[in-house]
Amino acid sequence: MNACLRPTFSLLHATARVKPYPSFPRGWMDVCEAYFAACDHPEDVEYVVAVHTSRWEEFQHGPLGVPTFPAWGAVRVICNEGRDSCVDQLNVAAAASDGLVLSGVMDDMYPPAHWDTLIRAALPSLDHPWCLHCSSGSPRDKDLMIAGAWTRARYQQIGFMLPPQFESMFSDNWMTELQRRLGNVVERFDIAFDHRHPAFGTSETDEIYALQNRPEAYEAGLNTLGAGPGGLAVSSGAGRSLALVMPGERFSWVCVSHIVILLEHMMRRGFRLMWPPYAGYSSNVYRTRGDLHEALLELDPAPEFVLWIDDDNVVTPDQFDRLVLDMDARADLDLVCGWTFCGTDMYCGDYRSSVGRDGGVYLGPDELCSGRGLVDIDWSGFPCVLMRGSTLRKAGPYPFDPLLGGPARFYGEDLSFCARLRANGGKLAVDSDVLVPHFKLRADAPPQVLMSLKQAADGPGK
Repeated sequence: MNACLRPTFSLLHATARVKPYPSFPRGWMDVCEAYFAACDHPEDVEYVVAVHTSRWEEFQHGPLGVPTFPAWGAVRVICNEGRDSCVDQLNVAAAASDGLVLSGVMDDMYPPAHWDTLIRAALPSLDHPWCLHCSSGSPRDKDLMIAGAWTRARYQQIGFMLPPQFESMFSDNWMTELQRRLGNVVERFDIAFDHRHPAFGTSETDEIYALQNRPEAYEAGLNTLGAGPGGLAVSSGAGRSLALVMPGERFSWVCVSHIVILLEHMMRRGFRLMWPPYAGYSSNVYRTRGDLHEALLELDPAPEFVLWIDDDNVVTPDQFDRLVLDMDARADLDLVCGWTFCGTDMYCGDYRSSVGRDGGVYLGPDELCSGRGLVDIDWSGFPCVLMRGSTLRKAGPYPFDPLLGGPARFYGEDLSFCARLRANGGKLAVDSDVLVPHFKLRADAPPQVLMSLKQAADGPGK
Protein backbone atom coordinates (compact mmCIF):
# COMPACT_ATOMS: atom_id res chain seq x y z
CA MET A 1 0.00 0.00 0.00
CA ASN A 2 1.26 3.47 -0.85
CA ALA A 3 1.74 5.22 2.50
CA CYS A 4 0.61 8.52 0.92
CA LEU A 5 -2.78 7.11 0.00
CA ARG A 6 -5.76 6.04 2.06
CA PRO A 7 -6.15 2.26 2.32
CA THR A 8 -9.29 0.91 0.72
CA PHE A 9 -10.30 -1.06 3.82
CA SER A 10 -10.12 -0.48 7.55
CA LEU A 11 -10.90 -3.60 9.58
CA LEU A 12 -12.09 -2.54 13.04
CA HIS A 13 -11.43 -5.30 15.55
CA ALA A 14 -12.96 -4.59 18.97
CA THR A 15 -11.73 -7.33 21.28
CA ALA A 16 -11.73 -8.37 24.92
CA ARG A 17 -10.20 -11.81 24.33
CA VAL A 18 -6.60 -11.10 25.21
CA LYS A 19 -6.05 -14.62 26.56
CA PRO A 20 -7.05 -18.15 25.47
CA TYR A 21 -10.69 -19.29 25.70
CA PRO A 22 -12.14 -22.76 24.92
CA SER A 23 -13.50 -21.80 21.48
CA PHE A 24 -10.75 -19.23 20.85
CA PRO A 25 -7.48 -20.77 22.08
CA ARG A 26 -5.51 -18.01 20.33
CA GLY A 27 -7.88 -15.27 21.48
CA TRP A 28 -8.28 -12.34 19.08
CA MET A 29 -5.40 -13.42 16.83
CA ASP A 30 -7.23 -16.33 15.19
CA VAL A 31 -9.81 -14.24 13.37
CA CYS A 32 -7.18 -11.65 12.45
CA GLU A 33 -5.19 -14.33 10.63
CA ALA A 34 -8.38 -15.73 9.09
CA TYR A 35 -9.13 -12.34 7.53
CA PHE A 36 -5.57 -12.16 6.21
CA ALA A 37 -5.73 -15.65 4.67
CA ALA A 38 -9.04 -14.86 2.94
CA CYS A 39 -7.91 -11.45 1.64
CA ASP A 40 -6.89 -10.86 -1.99
CA HIS A 41 -5.09 -7.57 -1.36
CA PRO A 42 -3.89 -7.35 2.27
CA GLU A 43 -1.51 -4.54 1.31
CA ASP A 44 -4.58 -2.35 0.79
CA VAL A 45 -6.02 -3.06 4.25
CA GLU A 46 -5.54 -1.21 7.53
CA TYR A 47 -6.09 -3.41 10.60
CA VAL A 48 -7.21 -1.55 13.73
CA VAL A 49 -7.44 -3.34 17.08
CA ALA A 50 -9.10 -1.66 20.07
CA VAL A 51 -8.52 -2.98 23.60
CA HIS A 52 -9.87 -1.60 26.87
CA THR A 53 -7.36 -0.06 29.25
CA SER A 54 -8.24 -2.66 31.91
CA ARG A 55 -6.82 -5.38 29.58
CA TRP A 56 -4.03 -3.35 28.01
CA GLU A 57 -1.18 -4.84 30.01
CA GLU A 58 -2.48 -8.37 29.47
CA PHE A 59 -2.88 -7.65 25.75
CA GLN A 60 0.75 -6.57 25.44
CA HIS A 61 2.40 -9.14 27.71
CA GLY A 62 -0.24 -11.77 28.53
CA PRO A 63 -0.61 -15.50 27.83
CA LEU A 64 -0.86 -14.91 24.05
CA GLY A 65 2.57 -13.30 24.01
CA VAL A 66 3.58 -10.08 22.30
CA PRO A 67 0.91 -9.17 19.70
CA THR A 68 1.96 -10.19 16.21
CA PHE A 69 0.17 -9.25 13.01
CA PRO A 70 0.23 -10.59 9.46
CA ALA A 71 1.63 -8.34 6.72
CA TRP A 72 -1.27 -5.90 6.47
CA GLY A 73 -0.75 -2.61 4.70
CA ALA A 74 -0.98 -0.85 8.06
CA VAL A 75 -1.70 -1.77 11.68
CA ARG A 76 -3.04 0.40 14.50
CA VAL A 77 -3.49 -0.68 18.13
CA ILE A 78 -5.76 1.57 20.18
CA CYS A 79 -6.20 1.68 23.96
CA ASN A 80 -9.82 2.43 24.81
CA GLU A 81 -9.96 4.52 27.98
CA GLY A 82 -13.75 4.88 27.89
CA ARG A 83 -16.32 2.31 28.96
CA ASP A 84 -15.48 -1.37 28.88
CA SER A 85 -18.06 -2.10 26.17
CA CYS A 86 -18.08 -3.38 22.61
CA VAL A 87 -19.78 -0.12 21.56
CA ASP A 88 -16.94 2.07 22.79
CA GLN A 89 -14.32 -0.35 21.48
CA LEU A 90 -15.71 -0.21 17.95
CA ASN A 91 -16.23 3.55 17.98
CA VAL A 92 -12.67 4.36 19.11
CA ALA A 93 -11.33 1.98 16.44
CA ALA A 94 -13.36 3.76 13.77
CA ALA A 95 -12.23 7.19 14.98
CA ALA A 96 -8.59 6.09 14.53
CA SER A 97 -9.08 4.60 11.05
CA ASP A 98 -8.27 5.98 7.60
CA GLY A 99 -9.81 3.53 5.12
CA LEU A 100 -12.43 4.30 2.49
CA VAL A 101 -14.46 1.25 3.59
CA LEU A 102 -15.02 0.33 7.25
CA SER A 103 -15.92 -3.16 8.42
CA GLY A 104 -16.25 -4.40 11.99
CA VAL A 105 -14.39 -7.52 13.08
CA MET A 106 -15.50 -9.70 15.98
CA ASP A 107 -13.56 -12.52 17.60
CA ASP A 108 -16.24 -14.99 16.50
CA MET A 109 -17.09 -13.69 12.98
CA TYR A 110 -15.04 -15.32 10.21
CA PRO A 111 -14.93 -13.92 6.65
CA PRO A 112 -15.63 -15.61 3.33
CA ALA A 113 -12.82 -16.17 0.84
CA HIS A 114 -11.98 -13.07 -1.23
CA TRP A 115 -13.95 -10.89 1.19
CA ASP A 116 -12.22 -7.67 0.11
CA THR A 117 -12.89 -8.24 -3.60
CA LEU A 118 -16.51 -9.18 -2.91
CA ILE A 119 -17.21 -6.14 -0.73
CA ARG A 120 -15.56 -3.67 -3.08
CA ALA A 121 -17.53 -5.03 -6.05
CA ALA A 122 -20.82 -4.92 -4.10
CA LEU A 123 -20.57 -1.24 -3.12
CA PRO A 124 -21.84 1.06 -5.90
CA SER A 125 -19.37 3.79 -4.92
CA LEU A 126 -16.60 4.28 -2.39
CA ASP A 127 -17.08 8.07 -2.33
CA HIS A 128 -20.75 8.20 -1.31
CA PRO A 129 -22.68 7.03 1.79
CA TRP A 130 -23.40 3.33 1.21
CA CYS A 131 -24.00 0.43 3.58
CA LEU A 132 -23.50 -3.21 2.61
CA HIS A 133 -25.62 -5.80 4.44
CA CYS A 134 -24.23 -9.33 4.24
CA SER A 135 -25.17 -12.67 5.79
CA SER A 136 -23.87 -13.76 9.17
CA GLY A 137 -25.52 -17.17 8.97
CA SER A 138 -28.19 -16.11 11.45
CA PRO A 139 -31.92 -16.77 10.87
CA ARG A 140 -32.39 -13.06 11.69
CA ASP A 141 -30.12 -11.84 8.91
CA LYS A 142 -32.95 -9.96 7.22
CA ASP A 143 -33.86 -8.21 10.48
CA LEU A 144 -30.41 -7.29 11.81
CA MET A 145 -27.29 -5.98 10.10
CA ILE A 146 -24.46 -7.87 11.79
CA ALA A 147 -22.06 -8.55 8.92
CA GLY A 148 -21.12 -6.13 6.16
CA ALA A 149 -19.32 -2.85 5.57
CA TRP A 150 -19.86 0.91 5.22
CA THR A 151 -18.16 3.53 3.14
CA ARG A 152 -16.33 6.24 5.04
CA ALA A 153 -18.89 8.71 3.67
CA ARG A 154 -21.61 6.76 5.50
CA TYR A 155 -19.57 6.72 8.71
CA GLN A 156 -19.04 10.47 8.45
CA GLN A 157 -22.76 10.94 7.81
CA ILE A 158 -23.62 9.11 11.06
CA GLY A 159 -20.60 9.92 13.22
CA PHE A 160 -20.20 6.55 14.94
CA MET A 161 -20.32 2.82 14.23
CA LEU A 162 -22.67 1.96 17.10
CA PRO A 163 -24.87 4.39 19.06
CA PRO A 164 -22.89 5.52 22.13
CA GLN A 165 -25.97 5.59 24.38
CA PHE A 166 -25.92 1.76 24.34
CA GLU A 167 -23.54 -0.55 26.18
CA SER A 168 -23.94 -3.66 24.02
CA MET A 169 -27.34 -5.29 23.64
CA PHE A 170 -29.83 -3.87 21.11
CA SER A 171 -27.28 -1.47 19.65
CA ASP A 172 -27.46 -3.50 16.41
CA ASN A 173 -31.26 -3.10 16.34
CA TRP A 174 -30.88 0.66 16.61
CA MET A 175 -28.23 0.84 13.91
CA THR A 176 -30.16 -1.44 11.55
CA GLU A 177 -33.19 0.82 11.78
CA LEU A 178 -31.05 3.90 11.22
CA GLN A 179 -29.36 2.44 8.14
CA ARG A 180 -32.70 1.60 6.57
CA ARG A 181 -34.07 5.06 7.24
CA LEU A 182 -31.00 6.68 5.73
CA GLY A 183 -31.31 4.52 2.60
CA ASN A 184 -28.49 3.45 0.23
CA VAL A 185 -28.38 -0.07 1.69
CA VAL A 186 -27.16 -2.91 -0.53
CA GLU A 187 -28.32 -6.37 0.56
CA ARG A 188 -25.98 -9.18 -0.51
CA PHE A 189 -26.78 -12.28 1.51
CA ASP A 190 -24.72 -14.33 -0.93
CA ILE A 191 -21.65 -12.78 0.72
CA ALA A 192 -21.73 -15.01 3.79
CA PHE A 193 -19.70 -14.57 6.98
CA ASP A 194 -19.52 -17.34 9.58
CA HIS A 195 -20.70 -16.23 13.03
CA ARG A 196 -19.44 -18.83 15.48
CA HIS A 197 -21.64 -18.06 18.45
CA PRO A 198 -23.08 -20.13 21.34
CA ALA A 199 -26.58 -19.20 20.16
CA PHE A 200 -25.92 -21.23 16.99
CA GLY A 201 -24.14 -24.05 18.80
CA THR A 202 -20.87 -23.23 17.01
CA SER A 203 -18.83 -22.09 20.03
CA GLU A 204 -18.78 -22.40 23.80
CA THR A 205 -19.84 -19.63 26.13
CA ASP A 206 -17.14 -17.84 28.10
CA GLU A 207 -16.72 -14.85 30.42
CA ILE A 208 -16.75 -12.35 27.52
CA TYR A 209 -20.07 -13.64 26.23
CA ALA A 210 -21.38 -13.58 29.82
CA LEU A 211 -20.28 -9.97 30.25
CA GLN A 212 -22.05 -8.75 27.12
CA ASN A 213 -25.17 -10.89 27.59
CA ARG A 214 -25.79 -10.40 31.31
CA PRO A 215 -29.42 -9.53 32.24
CA GLU A 216 -28.50 -5.95 33.21
CA ALA A 217 -27.13 -5.32 29.71
CA TYR A 218 -30.36 -6.58 28.14
CA GLU A 219 -32.48 -4.43 30.43
CA ALA A 220 -30.37 -1.32 29.83
CA GLY A 221 -30.40 -1.88 26.09
CA LEU A 222 -34.14 -2.41 25.97
CA ASN A 223 -34.79 0.72 28.01
CA THR A 224 -32.57 2.74 25.69
CA LEU A 225 -34.16 1.26 22.62
CA GLY A 226 -37.61 2.22 23.92
CA ALA A 227 -39.87 0.01 21.83
CA GLY A 228 -43.37 1.50 21.48
CA PRO A 229 -46.70 0.62 19.84
CA GLY A 230 -46.03 2.95 16.91
CA GLY A 231 -43.00 0.94 15.83
CA LEU A 232 -39.37 0.95 16.84
CA ALA A 233 -38.56 4.09 18.81
CA VAL A 234 -34.82 4.21 18.41
CA SER A 235 -33.92 7.52 20.05
CA SER A 236 -34.63 7.88 23.74
CA GLY A 237 -36.37 11.05 24.88
CA ALA A 238 -35.57 10.66 28.58
CA GLY A 239 -34.86 14.11 30.01
CA ARG A 240 -34.67 15.82 26.62
CA SER A 241 -36.54 19.10 26.25
CA LEU A 242 -38.75 19.87 23.29
CA ALA A 243 -40.75 23.02 22.51
CA LEU A 244 -43.92 22.30 20.55
CA VAL A 245 -45.05 25.06 18.18
CA MET A 246 -48.42 24.86 16.39
CA PRO A 247 -49.18 28.09 14.50
CA GLY A 248 -52.74 28.43 13.23
CA GLU A 249 -56.18 29.88 13.92
CA ARG A 250 -58.43 26.82 13.70
CA PHE A 251 -57.48 23.21 14.24
CA SER A 252 -59.78 20.53 12.83
CA TRP A 253 -60.86 17.52 14.86
CA VAL A 254 -58.45 15.38 12.81
CA CYS A 255 -55.50 17.63 13.71
CA VAL A 256 -56.47 17.91 17.38
CA SER A 257 -56.83 14.14 17.78
CA HIS A 258 -53.42 13.56 16.23
CA ILE A 259 -51.83 16.20 18.46
CA VAL A 260 -53.24 14.49 21.56
CA ILE A 261 -51.86 11.13 20.39
CA LEU A 262 -48.48 12.72 19.66
CA LEU A 263 -48.33 14.47 23.03
CA GLU A 264 -49.07 11.23 24.86
CA HIS A 265 -46.33 9.51 22.85
CA MET A 266 -43.78 12.23 23.62
CA MET A 267 -44.52 12.12 27.35
CA ARG A 268 -44.33 8.32 27.42
CA ARG A 269 -40.96 8.56 25.69
CA GLY A 270 -39.75 10.89 28.45
CA PHE A 271 -39.51 14.20 26.59
CA ARG A 272 -39.87 17.34 28.74
CA LEU A 273 -42.36 19.47 26.83
CA MET A 274 -42.21 23.25 26.64
CA TRP A 275 -44.50 25.84 25.06
CA PRO A 276 -43.56 29.36 23.99
CA PRO A 277 -45.53 32.19 25.67
CA TYR A 278 -47.41 33.07 22.50
CA ALA A 279 -50.57 31.47 21.06
CA GLY A 280 -49.31 31.41 17.47
CA TYR A 281 -51.83 33.27 15.31
CA SER A 282 -52.20 36.61 13.56
CA SER A 283 -53.52 37.65 10.16
CA ASN A 284 -49.93 38.23 8.99
CA VAL A 285 -47.95 35.01 8.42
CA TYR A 286 -44.61 36.82 8.74
CA ARG A 287 -45.66 38.30 12.07
CA THR A 288 -46.98 34.94 13.30
CA ARG A 289 -43.75 33.09 12.58
CA GLY A 290 -41.63 36.01 13.77
CA ASP A 291 -43.43 36.34 17.11
CA LEU A 292 -43.13 32.59 17.67
CA HIS A 293 -39.41 32.83 16.97
CA GLU A 294 -39.02 35.64 19.50
CA ALA A 295 -41.09 33.77 22.09
CA LEU A 296 -38.98 30.63 21.68
CA LEU A 297 -35.81 32.63 22.29
CA GLU A 298 -37.23 33.67 25.67
CA LEU A 299 -37.50 30.09 26.92
CA ASP A 300 -35.06 29.43 29.76
CA PRO A 301 -33.42 27.02 29.59
CA ALA A 302 -33.41 26.80 25.81
CA PRO A 303 -35.03 23.61 24.47
CA GLU A 304 -32.92 20.93 22.83
CA PHE A 305 -35.47 20.59 20.02
CA VAL A 306 -38.26 22.67 18.53
CA LEU A 307 -41.06 20.91 16.62
CA TRP A 308 -43.20 23.02 14.26
CA ILE A 309 -46.48 21.59 12.98
CA ASP A 310 -48.91 23.73 10.96
CA ASP A 311 -52.63 23.50 11.61
CA ASP A 312 -53.31 21.75 8.29
CA ASN A 313 -50.82 18.89 8.75
CA VAL A 314 -50.73 15.89 11.10
CA VAL A 315 -47.70 13.94 12.32
CA THR A 316 -47.74 10.36 13.62
CA PRO A 317 -45.62 9.12 16.56
CA ASP A 318 -43.51 7.00 14.20
CA GLN A 319 -42.83 10.01 11.97
CA PHE A 320 -41.80 12.05 15.00
CA ASP A 321 -39.43 9.24 16.08
CA ARG A 322 -37.89 9.24 12.63
CA LEU A 323 -37.17 12.96 12.78
CA VAL A 324 -35.55 12.68 16.23
CA LEU A 325 -33.47 9.77 14.99
CA ASP A 326 -32.41 11.80 11.96
CA MET A 327 -31.17 14.60 14.19
CA ASP A 328 -29.32 12.17 16.45
CA ALA A 329 -27.74 10.49 13.45
CA ARG A 330 -26.66 13.69 11.69
CA ALA A 331 -24.92 16.02 14.11
CA ASP A 332 -24.31 18.44 11.22
CA LEU A 333 -28.03 19.02 10.63
CA ASP A 334 -29.71 22.13 12.01
CA LEU A 335 -33.15 21.27 10.68
CA VAL A 336 -34.89 18.16 9.37
CA CYS A 337 -38.41 18.14 8.01
CA GLY A 338 -41.18 16.00 6.67
CA TRP A 339 -42.79 16.89 3.36
CA THR A 340 -46.19 17.12 1.75
CA PHE A 341 -47.87 17.95 -1.56
CA CYS A 342 -48.87 21.52 -2.30
CA GLY A 343 -51.59 22.44 -4.78
CA THR A 344 -54.34 24.97 -5.34
CA ASP A 345 -57.44 24.87 -3.16
CA MET A 346 -59.85 24.87 -6.10
CA TYR A 347 -59.06 22.99 -9.29
CA CYS A 348 -56.73 20.13 -10.16
CA GLY A 349 -53.63 22.25 -10.60
CA ASP A 350 -50.05 21.16 -10.74
CA TYR A 351 -49.06 19.50 -7.47
CA ARG A 352 -45.56 20.08 -6.14
CA SER A 353 -43.63 18.97 -3.10
CA SER A 354 -43.05 21.28 -0.15
CA VAL A 355 -39.23 21.01 -0.34
CA GLY A 356 -36.63 21.95 -2.88
CA ARG A 357 -33.36 23.55 -3.82
CA ASP A 358 -32.29 27.01 -4.85
CA GLY A 359 -33.40 28.23 -8.25
CA GLY A 360 -37.04 27.24 -7.78
CA VAL A 361 -36.30 23.50 -8.00
CA TYR A 362 -38.97 21.38 -6.32
CA LEU A 363 -37.90 17.87 -5.34
CA GLY A 364 -39.77 15.24 -7.32
CA PRO A 365 -40.81 11.61 -6.76
CA ASP A 366 -37.39 10.30 -7.83
CA GLU A 367 -35.75 11.96 -4.82
CA LEU A 368 -38.65 11.65 -2.39
CA CYS A 369 -39.69 8.05 -2.99
CA SER A 370 -39.93 5.90 0.11
CA GLY A 371 -36.64 4.39 1.17
CA ARG A 372 -34.39 7.22 0.01
CA GLY A 373 -34.00 8.34 3.62
CA LEU A 374 -32.46 11.75 4.28
CA VAL A 375 -32.06 14.12 1.32
CA ASP A 376 -30.24 17.43 1.67
CA ILE A 377 -32.37 20.45 0.69
CA ASP A 378 -32.15 24.24 0.52
CA TRP A 379 -35.68 25.09 1.69
CA SER A 380 -38.92 23.76 3.14
CA GLY A 381 -42.48 25.03 3.36
CA PHE A 382 -42.56 24.04 7.08
CA PRO A 383 -45.43 21.52 7.15
CA CYS A 384 -43.55 19.57 9.81
CA VAL A 385 -40.10 20.68 10.98
CA LEU A 386 -37.81 19.53 13.78
CA MET A 387 -34.92 21.86 14.52
CA ARG A 388 -32.35 22.17 17.27
CA GLY A 389 -32.86 24.86 19.85
CA SER A 390 -29.54 26.37 18.72
CA THR A 391 -30.98 26.79 15.21
CA LEU A 392 -33.23 29.60 16.50
CA ARG A 393 -30.22 31.85 17.08
CA LYS A 394 -28.22 30.53 14.15
CA ALA A 395 -30.92 31.78 11.77
CA GLY A 396 -30.24 35.34 12.98
CA PRO A 397 -32.62 38.14 13.99
CA TYR A 398 -36.09 38.24 12.40
CA PRO A 399 -35.38 35.26 10.12
CA PHE A 400 -38.98 34.98 8.87
CA ASP A 401 -39.11 38.55 7.51
CA PRO A 402 -39.55 38.49 3.69
CA LEU A 403 -36.42 38.54 1.58
CA LEU A 404 -36.59 40.50 -1.66
CA GLY A 405 -36.24 38.58 -4.91
CA GLY A 406 -37.79 35.58 -6.61
CA PRO A 407 -40.67 35.37 -9.12
CA ALA A 408 -43.02 37.31 -6.81
CA ARG A 409 -40.27 39.85 -6.01
CA PHE A 410 -40.15 38.61 -2.45
CA TYR A 411 -39.94 35.24 -0.73
CA GLY A 412 -42.42 33.70 1.68
CA GLU A 413 -41.73 33.45 5.38
CA ASP A 414 -40.47 29.86 5.38
CA LEU A 415 -38.16 30.19 2.37
CA SER A 416 -36.77 33.40 3.89
CA PHE A 417 -36.01 31.55 7.13
CA CYS A 418 -34.27 28.72 5.28
CA ALA A 419 -32.21 31.14 3.17
CA ARG A 420 -31.01 33.05 6.26
CA LEU A 421 -30.22 29.83 8.10
CA ARG A 422 -28.15 28.53 5.19
CA ALA A 423 -26.38 31.89 4.85
CA ASN A 424 -25.18 31.39 8.43
CA GLY A 425 -23.85 27.91 7.70
CA GLY A 426 -27.00 25.96 8.53
CA LYS A 427 -27.76 22.55 6.99
CA LEU A 428 -31.23 21.26 6.14
CA ALA A 429 -32.57 17.86 5.09
CA VAL A 430 -35.90 16.17 4.42
CA ASP A 431 -36.73 12.62 5.48
CA SER A 432 -38.35 11.12 2.40
CA ASP A 433 -40.23 8.63 4.58
CA VAL A 434 -42.03 11.38 6.53
CA LEU A 435 -44.85 12.24 4.13
CA VAL A 436 -47.55 14.14 6.02
CA PRO A 437 -51.07 14.88 4.69
CA HIS A 438 -52.01 18.44 3.72
CA PHE A 439 -55.57 19.30 4.66
CA LYS A 440 -57.05 21.97 2.39
CA LEU A 441 -60.52 22.91 1.20
CA ARG A 442 -60.99 21.40 -2.23
CA ALA A 443 -63.90 21.08 -4.63
CA ASP A 444 -65.84 17.84 -4.13
CA ALA A 445 -65.86 16.39 -7.66
CA PRO A 446 -64.15 13.63 -9.66
CA PRO A 447 -60.62 14.58 -10.85
CA GLN A 448 -61.64 14.56 -14.52
CA VAL A 449 -64.40 17.09 -13.79
CA LEU A 450 -62.01 19.29 -11.88
CA MET A 451 -59.53 19.13 -14.74
CA SER A 452 -62.20 20.26 -17.23
CA LEU A 453 -63.09 23.14 -14.89
CA LYS A 454 -59.46 24.13 -14.72
CA GLN A 455 -59.10 24.04 -18.51
CA ALA A 456 -62.24 26.14 -18.90
CA ALA A 457 -60.93 28.65 -16.36
CA ASP A 458 -57.55 28.82 -18.10
CA GLY A 459 -59.22 29.59 -21.42
CA PRO A 460 -58.53 28.39 -24.98
CA GLY A 461 -55.13 27.16 -25.83
CA LYS A 462 -54.12 26.42 -22.23
